[in-house]
Amino acid sequence: MTAVLQMTEVKAAYRNTVVLHGVTFAAEAGTCLALVGRNGAGKTSALRAAFGLMTMGGGRVALRGTDVTGWPTHKIARAGMALVPQGRGIVPGLTTMENLDLAVNAGRSGRWDRRSVLELFPRLKERASVPATALSGGEQQLLAIARALVLNPECVLLDEPTEGLAPLAVDALREPIRRMRDDGVAVVLAEQNLTFARSLADRFSVIEKGAVVADLAGDDADVATLEKFMSLDPTEASEPLPPTRSAERP
Repeated sequence: MTAVLQMTEVKAAYRNTVVLHGVTFAAEAGTCLALVGRNGAGKTSALRAAFGLMTMGGGRVALRGTDVTGWPTHKIARAGMALVPQGRGIVPGLTTMENLDLAVNAGRSGRWDRRSVLELFPRLKERASVPATALSGGEQQLLAIARALVLNPECVLLDEPTEGLAPLAVDALREPIRRMRDDGVAVVLAEQNLTFARSLADRFSVIEKGAVVADLAGDDADVATLEKFMSLDPTEASEPLPPTRSAERP
């Protein structure tokens, strides 16, 4: 099966500072790949590189087999990739519905439109006329995911969606992410909350110091195992990394 998103030996930098050192991973349709690692490990940078927001220093980014390395972000989005950024990217001065409609108007045709998304996110329908910046943190994160969904993407990149959220707000994120995955979208989830990631992910790539140090199937990835690999220095790892194999969904 051809991966929806394939990152191959990607090297990338912020200006002159190299932060990714040959990152390789693949995300397939209808699965969730979790990128886990400590703060500053390179999770966000990997997503930004995939979405054309980094200075590329080598490697290849492919979407459905098409090389999109170096493409501008708007062209990558039109090709079928969406990014839910860390911090949510809510547009100030607009209501909840106006924020959503920006994405509706820019999106590709498909099953997800304003009506179907509001059925999935009834809380957003209730808060439609409220200024988006007046929403709670959890509601803003739901809005950010809803905006990605109405683009009808083939691949969604989620950058630290649980950051700063209360437990109930974190719980509310699981169902829409599962729906995206089960609808055939390739979901790439960058996340430090290992319990949350394990409830969704079919596979894990552990990133440390800008490199992937482990690639684990979901049923191999209990919290203790993930924490073990997250503590490895990729230049000092002495034991072989486990092979990737298919995982059953939780």
